[in-house]
Amino acid sequence: MRNISKTITVLVILSLFMAFFAPVSAQTDNNQKYDDQADIIIDLFAKEKIIKSGEKAYFVAKLTDEAGNPVTDKTVCFYQNIEVSGLSVDQYIGEAATDEKGIAVFRPALSVAGDSGVMFVGCAAENTAGDAFYSDHVMITVINPYPVISDNEIL
Repeated sequence: MRNISKTITVLVILSLFMAFFAPVSAQTDNNQKYDDQADIIIDLFAKEKIIKSGEKAYFVAKLTDEAGNPVTDKTVCFYQNIEVSGLSVDQYIGEAATDEKGIAVFRPALSVAGDSGVMFVGCAAENTAGDAFYSDHVMITVINPYPVISDNEIL
């Protein structure tokens, strides 16, 4: 019986010690800031799925860390996937910075030669450790309302 009493006393003392001296960081804080060394999650959206050649597209990138906190003041580079000599490569088309909600808005004018074309656009950002993180590509169709017609084509 004495051993049980000692064990309970030790547990009560440890519980009181942990209650008073536990680290503050273990408590939940809804105002946590982005950890600039953490992984970045990028969600990319296109407002319009079909645009006319020469018009501005509307892309929105939302950056969060692994805990769901917005990634603020971060440069987001946007790129278009193109084919060069049979290889698929990403070509830089511009950049935008995230706001206090982790949102970056990019409005490039996109154009195509010919009747229409499908474009794949993505974006990327780096944390302070230099690790790059990429979004999935979004697909949009660019329609040329005034295609170039050759002399051999019949209207």
